[in-house]
Amino acid sequence: MRHNGINEQASCTNKSSIASQTPRIPYPAPSEFYPSLQKLLKQVPLNGTRMLGLASEGVFDGFGAFGRAVNTGTQLDPALREVVMLRVGYLSGASYVLQQHEATARTLDITDEQITAIRQGGPQPEILSKQQQAVVDFTDDVVKNVRASDKTLSVVRQFLSDRTVADLVFLIGCYMTISRYMETMGVPLEPNL
Repeated sequence: MRHNGINEQASCTNKSSIASQTPRIPYPAPSEFYPSLQKLLKQVPLNGTRMLGLASEGVFDGFGAFGRAVNTGTQLDPALREVVMLRVGYLSGASYVLQQHEATARTLDITDEQITAIRQGGPQPEILSKQQQAVVDFTDDVVKNVRASDKTLSVVRQFLSDRTVADLVFLIGCYMTISRYMETMGVPLEPNL
């Protein structure tokens, strides 16, 4: 169900129909791959990586550096980071992002019950920790309202340093961009995930 452009019921459960789709915009031809894309494709040969190569080289390199920074250059716990990525993916209806990050979340001991709670949003005191709930609520507020309320900001600051809260806002924005890019381009799901 969409509300103000937000899809709160998205799921990665209908893999077969999405996996067989072709992209809405074709992947760049291998002859158009610039060196940084060629290098990344050797390490991460995924549909999403190929589609990111449609961007100009400067945008690809700059956004790649930004993505690496918000994923590995912060003090945010990796499991908590996945909670954010999943929630943004669910709010955005981003099947490709969800396929990638549901799998990653499970490797970080996020249970299927917690993944369902993250998808559903709202209060989940029996399933999510207080910190996870604060991050889900903060993510919802930033995605839906742009400016987090004083209440959600105050609650998340009980668990995270101000620097980590700043990084959290950038992480949310990064995954909003990735979600919108993958959905607009129509990147098919990976067949082997």
